[in-house]
Amino acid sequence: MLLVRLDKNIPECWSLYPTFEQRIVTFAERYTKCVPIDLLRETNQRRWVTTPLACGYWLFLEKGGIAVGHLLSYVAGDEFGRPFVEFYQLECDSGYSMISILPKLGRDFMDWIHSVNQAYERQGNPYRVTHGFLSTWHERAAYARFINISGLKFTEQRRVLVTAFDSYTDKTEHSVELESTSNEGIAEPKH
Repeated sequence: MLLVRLDKNIPECWSLYPTFEQRIVTFAERYTKCVPIDLLRETNQRRWVTTPLACGYWLFLEKGGIAVGHLLSYVAGDEFGRPFVEFYQLECDSGYSMISILPKLGRDFMDWIHSVNQAYERQGNPYRVTHGFLSTWHERAAYARFINISGLKFTEQRRVLVTAFDSYTDKTEHSVELESTSNEGIAEPKH
């Protein structure tokens, strides 16, 4: 299996981008019903064209150039402006295994992070990418193994809960009054 990081500055990558985009759309349609597909496309295209160094977009290619997996990751910033990597999607098609390419993916990934941090240094930015977050719609333990096999360090687990607010959009049906409490100023519903 061949591993290709999509870089807009490499002409051959332009012909691979539509395949990558279709994979991330298919993934979103299958697992993340709350993601607006048009915005997913637009956001990732814009990021790839305007800030290519911030993109950790990889395709896993089988013989003949057939895409059988992908990684959608990118550099984002937290609420304090510190950069981190968001591992947004990671998938390999049924019948194929990522295990053999994970060590190379880990090395390529760290080379990418090194390039990002060098760019921050050249810009005089005091921050560096030092960590990443992976939330998964699949078995958490499997992804922890993948991270360890890749040579990256898996340091902690958190739970991510997705909360839908659709049923609360009609205020006449679901109004909730809040009253202030002594819990650090957090308001709680009145009963």
